[in-house]
Amino acid sequence: MKIFGMGMPELILILVVVLIIFGPKNLPKLGGMLGRSVKKIRGRVEDDDVDAAPGKQTA
Repeated sequence: MKIFGMGMPELILILVVVLIIFGPKNLPKLGGMLGRSVKKIRGRVEDDDVDAAPGKQTA
């Protein structure tokens, strides 16, 4: 299984490095922050798609 062109060994290595850097106690907080950030970005992208009406030129 390839995700972003990386196999399972690379993904495990990244997980271990993140675990060492942030520690197991901070991972839930980090995951929550990442999830909220992704949600905000998706919302803004969807808002931009709605704002851009067909036939209008944007600068």
